[in-house]
Amino acid sequence: MTSLMENGRKLLAWRWISVSVLVAILLTVMVVLLLPLLPYILRDSVTEYGNYVSEF
Repeated sequence: MTSLMENGRKLLAWRWISVSVLVAILLTVMVVLLLPLLPYILRDSVTEYGNYVSEF
């Protein structure tokens, strides 16, 4: 019975490791895809912020 529990713990640990690795890969892919778009996003938000500030 204890060996079954240990196996379950190992499986749980491996599941956590695989999930964290998958999340890290997804985040990396998102960052790589967004990096070329970042200047445009930043410029748009900065100009919007400038317009918002200039109204007051």
